[in-house]
Order: sequence, then C-alpha cells, then structure tokens
Amino acid sequence: MLYNVEEKEIMSAAGQHNLRKPDISVESFRLIIKKYLRRSAFKNKRILDIGPGQCDFLDMAKKAGADRTYGCDFDPAVGALGKLRGHDMTIANLKQGWPYKGEVFDGIFCRGSLNCCWFSSEERLAAFLDDMAASLSPDGWIWIAPWNNPVPGKEDFLEVVHRVSKEWADKNAIRIEIPSPRKREKYGLIYSIPRIEIWRRK
Repeated sequence: MLYNVEEKEIMSAAGQHNLRKPDISVESFRLIIKKYLRRSAFKNKRILDIGPGQCDFLDMAKKAGADRTYGCDFDPAVGALGKLRGHDMTIANLKQGWPYKGEVFDGIFCRGSLNCCWFSSEERLAAFLDDMAASLSPDGWIWIAPWNNPVPGKEDFLEVVHRVSKEWADKNAIRIEIPSPRKREKYGLIYSIPRIEIWRRK
C-alpha cells in the first residue's frame, strides 16, 4: 500500500503497472503470517523478501521486531520505495544468479516473484536454488510461492523445474504444498500458471 504523495510519486515509475495502485490490500500478507509464520518468525531476525512490490511484507516484518529487513527487485522504483521505508534494498536480476552469496538470512519470503523457468538449463536452476538455500540460517524459515510460468517455446522445461525443485526441497527439508483454490485466493496467489505451489520450511 502507498501512504503519501512521495511514495505515490516514486511508484509512478514502477515497471509493473499494478504496483502503481496506491490502495493494494495487505490482508493476504497478514493471513500468510498468521497461518504460517507468527510474530516469532521476525523477532530479532534478518528477513529477505524477493520481489517485495510495495514492501508491505517487509513493513510487517519490521513492525513485528525484525532486526534488519532486506528486499531484492529488478525495479529501481521498488528499491527506492524500500529505502524510503528503511529497508536494505538490492537491485538485481535473478536470472543472472543469486545476488546474496555469502550472506545469511533467518527468513526468506517470496510471493510470485521467482520464476524457475527463467533459467536456461537444469544446472543453472539447481545452482540458483542451492545458493539461495546456502543463504538461509540453519534454523531459518522459507515461504516461497514461485511464479513458475513456462517461457514461450520452452514449455517442456517446466517438467525439469518440478523435478529439480522437488530434489532441492527434499535435500533442504522444505515442504512443497499445493494450495487449494480457497487458499490461493486467501493468500493472493491468483495468477494463472500451470501449477501453483508453496515452498516452506519452519
């Protein structure tokens, strides 16, 4: 949600038109936190949101006591909004690889901003997922709902994505949940892709 003229001006340059709307509901983030995370997931923690949009989840994490909050996006407008609100922001294209090698987080969140079909090969996808897992503290949590939408002309790669992500999830004690239509609506997972998943580790 955008709260003042300055924020609206910053996001007027957002690459995704929907992020320019000032009154996007934050209720789905509240419901995700209530169901999956609770306040203890944030207290004195380092939290990363991949593709934070209007930074509502990061704001909630900070309000719940997160020590430091981080956002990663390709859009400079999102980066500017996050910095204005006191988050550490990184502008990066995830297609080029994981930008946080050597850094560790206590929680990694992503709702619809990671498409594993972006990667050009099985090896690059596996390396990205392994690098991301390496940035999670041993007792850290993950909540990721990937937007695994096939790249035109490479629809067959979706089978590779499902296999590689399952192998990665098994290796890292991450559960892959297939949410019901009711849950998809409740948690804001309303995009149209072949299969909607939630990856999570407590």
